[in-house]
Amino acid sequence: MSSKTSIIPTIDLSHFYNEGDDHQDAKKKTKEIIHQACTEYGFFQIVNHGVPLGLMSQALELSKAFFEYPEEEKRKSSPASGAPLPAGYSRQPEHSADKNEYLLMFPPGSSFNVYPSNLSGFREILEETFSHLTKTGLLVEKILNDCLGLPPNFLHEYNHDRSWDFMVALRYFPATNTENTGISEHQDGNCITFVFQDEVGGLEVLKDGIWIPVIPTEGSLIVNLGDVIQVLSNNKYKSATHRVVRQQGGRNRHSFPIVWLPKMNFVSTNSTRFVITSDGEEESPLFVELGLLVMEIVQILFKSHLVSLMRGSFRFSQFIDVKEPNTEKEEQ
Repeated sequence: MSSKTSIIPTIDLSHFYNEGDDHQDAKKKTKEIIHQACTEYGFFQIVNHGVPLGLMSQALELSKAFFEYPEEEKRKSSPASGAPLPAGYSRQPEHSADKNEYLLMFPPGSSFNVYPSNLSGFREILEETFSHLTKTGLLVEKILNDCLGLPPNFLHEYNHDRSWDFMVALRYFPATNTENTGISEHQDGNCITFVFQDEVGGLEVLKDGIWIPVIPTEGSLIVNLGDVIQVLSNNKYKSATHRVVRQQGGRNRHSFPIVWLPKMNFVSTNSTRFVITSDGEEESPLFVELGLLVMEIVQILFKSHLVSLMRGSFRFSQFIDVKEPNTEKEEQ
């Protein structure tokens, strides 16, 4: 069931690029709105986020141009034989319910990246876009840190390694009379995913049994919280179920997600540093220790197509036991 009665919040970050006391009240109010969006949806959109709009438009246009190439030309940008990570062009298998093709890239300078050689400016524009998105991600991470009441820069210091994040140029094919799945419903197993998209639409978020369209807003970035943030927030913030529905009318949908992974030696210890309430009282952690290093996770994920990365067929919660809430105090 779909509904347009509920709208994913769109939040202006311009005040966070300005110093001075006159912006403090606006920042506080914005953090309150973000906190509410994280608890209710696990999704929100941001504008005035610091990524040049012209750069985002160029990236989308270059992506469209690349995917218009004949299949044999696109295959020239396929992952190198024997490469440990599948950077480059791939397409979902014919039997997959998900109908899309994509080009995956790691941070600028990664030796794994494979770019088309005959599309002028492709590498430069996408690497610049990646760098700007990373800077915006650091700002959003800082805001989430404040919203959760953690010590200053705690999330950044805990998870500062950005070398294994990846960005994906995605094209979803038009819907047919019999099927419209772009990416099946899933929750992301990473920290945060940032997405910018064209005007076609199709991204939907599940809330209270209702699928809510994430209506494209020109120049906006979508912020999608993953399982890691849900765990670290002690279940305060949602890792939302979402999907992409392909559209009728013969139009392809183009988007760019950038996926933030935890650092390679990340192990969630469920320290009470993550579960201190605003009044200073400690909560019982709802998740037990996660004993799987992220390098192992990456090796699992990258053995298959992007379907495993984006649909969440692997999830952190598969390695986490949820504890029953501690009711001893209530019974006393």
